[in-house]
Amino acid sequence: TTLTHTDGTGLSLNSTNKLTFGDAASFVQQSSDGVLRIDGEATIDLNASTAVSVSNDLKLESDSAVLTFGSDSEITVTHVADVGLNIKHTATADDKPIILTLQTGETDMAANDVMGAIRFQAPDEGTGTDAILVAAAIQAVSEGDFSSSANATRLEFHTAASEAAAAKMTLSSGGVLDVDGGITVDNITIDGTEIDLSSGDLTVDVAGDIILDAGGGDVQFDDDGTTIGKIRNVSSGDFTIQSSVSDKDMVFNGNDGGTTVTALTLDMSAAGAATFNNNVTAFSDERLKSDIKTLKSSLEKVLQMRGVTYVR
Repeated sequence: TTLTHTDGTGLSLNSTNKLTFGDAASFVQQSSDGVLRIDGEATIDLNASTAVSVSNDLKLESDSAVLTFGSDSEITVTHVADVGLNIKHTATADDKPIILTLQTGETDMAANDVMGAIRFQAPDEGTGTDAILVAAAIQAVSEGDFSSSANATRLEFHTAASEAAAAKMTLSSGGVLDVDGGITVDNITIDGTEIDLSSGDLTVDVAGDIILDAGGGDVQFDDDGTTIGKIRNVSSGDFTIQSSVSDKDMVFNGNDGGTTVTALTLDMSAAGAATFNNNVTAFSDERLKSDIKTLKSSLEKVLQMRGVTYVR
């Protein structure tokens, strides 16, 4: 073993020999050309008044390796072999969650600046091209210039099909959720101006009233894409019920003691001729009439009437 002094440079230890401390288990050694090995029998402490700098990669080569933070080592990042990392707050007292905060160092946040993002990518996918692009992301984006009284921010949810991931769902600072491509809940799909139900019935159950407010003046009823009727405001607030299929009747059904009856049929192939299922009671009110004239020979006209019986 040779310890050589080089003027103006320092001391050199030849070959792979070790400089040991205490016993042979703690030492400094050049284990191979360009590789410096520092072994501590139990622990190696690196202390600096400001920082310890590592100019290249830092490798923790044992499974279940742990990085700890804080004077009490209460925050840990633990390697889970062949899985990933666990981040933990080790304190056992109440209300000690683990909090991960993404911060930007920008001093002037403007509209549409990305404050922080989590991105998902498979950069080693062998097929390349679209396959290695960012496939999904969640990011926080400023909605306007930040100020002492404003920090409006939206959350964007990005996904991709054959592209770099783009925003497909946005949650605004006001709580408004905007979704491209529709929202599916069970078998209900809400997309743009449509609510589609793939099977079964749809029940609208409210504690108050159901109000249909159509700015166009029409409430339309369709059967498998065919319009069968409308409730309309035709003009000046006139309430109109319209049968839309050519020559199809308008039928009014009711429940008579548990039996369904057809009270009235309006025959649209006969200009709306009305057929009532039973008696029609009409009241004569002089107040609703004008230009009233007395009939001449009234008794003669009555005697000309023919009384009959019939089967309906």
